[in-house]
Amino acid sequence: MDQQSLVWDNKFSVGFTKIDVEHRILFSLYNQLLDDCQRGQGSSVIGDSLDRLVAYTETHFSHEEDILEERGYSQLAAHRKAHAELVNQVKDLRDRFYASRDDAVARETMTFVHNWLTKHVLGTDMAYAAELNFL
Repeated sequence: MDQQSLVWDNKFSVGFTKIDVEHRILFSLYNQLLDDCQRGQGSSVIGDSLDRLVAYTETHFSHEEDILEERGYSQLAAHRKAHAELVNQVKDLRDRFYASRDDAVARETMTFVHNWLTKHVLGTDMAYAAELNFL
């Protein structure tokens, strides 16, 4: 698998400790899934890692949305919608993996999650960080 691990860097920090800690956990869960795939673990191990990533993503989104609501983020509705779409996409990929147990679906999932984590944090999340003066 050609996918790269995600290494936390300050450029990913939104300036709010709880959110940054949860983003680091998401990076770690992604890296665990990547490692499982690269080591050729069986589909049950990969599936477990994928399930943990999906579950924690939902937990993180809920926490993040609560913080943004408390702080009065002006784009909260759009942010919630983006979160819901991302969760649905990841769940769809997970379901496709379970249905096929195909490494190609695992690679597609890894690419999607890698791109989503970097782009979402560096783009969408930085928008709220700037508005709410977290940075």
